[in-house]
Amino acid sequence: MTFSAAEPLVRRNTAEQLFDALRERILSHALPPGIHLVEAQIAAEFRISTTPVREALQRLVQVGLADRQTARGITVHRPTAAEVRDIFEMRMILEPAGLLDAARAMDEAGWNALERILADAKIAIDAGQAGVSAALNARFHRGLSERARNQILRDALRDLADRHRLGSLYGWSVVNHSGAEWKEHRAILAHARRGEVTRAAELLREHIGRYLEFAVAALERFERDRGELPTLHAPDAFAPHESAP
Repeated sequence: MTFSAAEPLVRRNTAEQLFDALRERILSHALPPGIHLVEAQIAAEFRISTTPVREALQRLVQVGLADRQTARGITVHRPTAAEVRDIFEMRMILEPAGLLDAARAMDEAGWNALERILADAKIAIDAGQAGVSAALNARFHRGLSERARNQILRDALRDLADRHRLGSLYGWSVVNHSGAEWKEHRAILAHARRGEVTRAAELLREHIGRYLEFAVAALERFERDRGELPTLHAPDAFAPHESAP
C-alpha cells in the first residue's frame, strides 16, 4: 500500500475551497470586474502555497469568472451586454427543457424547498437586498432543473448559473421589476407543482424572455451610451424605482 496520492488530494481540496471563496467574492462583487487576481497576494491572505491558488484561478478562467490576459495576468471578468444577452438566450432554450425533465422526479421535499427559496427571496426583495436576491434567484432557477435526468443538460445549466446570477445583478441595477419577477416565479412553481408542467415550462420561457426584453435591452442601451456596463458601487441595491414590465 502507498500513500503517494494523499498530497495531491489535499492540494485539490484546498484549491476547491479557495475556488469557492473567490467565486463568492466575485459573485457578491467584493472582487469587482477588472481587478487583478495576484497569486502571491491570495496565497499570503489564505496562508497557503501558490500551487492551489494557481489551480483555483485556472478554474475561475475556465468557468468564465476571470480572464487571462497576456500583459495583465488574471483579472476578474468584466461582462458585456452582448454576453448577458447570450446567457439569457441560452437559458430560454435550456431551462424549460430542464424543468420538463426534472418535474417527473420532483417530490414534496423538492417542491417545498423551492417554496422556501421564494419565501426568502420575497424578504430580500422587500428589504432591497439585490445581492441576496440574485443568489436566491439563481438557486430557484437551478432548483427547477437540478433533478433532470439528462446529465449533459444539468451540466450546461450549472455552467450558466453563476453568469445568470451576475447578469441579474447588472440588470436590476438599471431596470428593477424584481417584484414582478417574483410573482412570475410563484406562477411557474404553482403550475409545475400541480402537474401542469408544460404550462410551467411555457411561463418559464416567457419569464426569461421578458428579462431579455427589459433588463438586457436596458443594459445594451447603457453600454452603448457609456461604453461599458454600470459599475456596481452598491451591489446590494436595486435600481431606485421598480419598473413594471
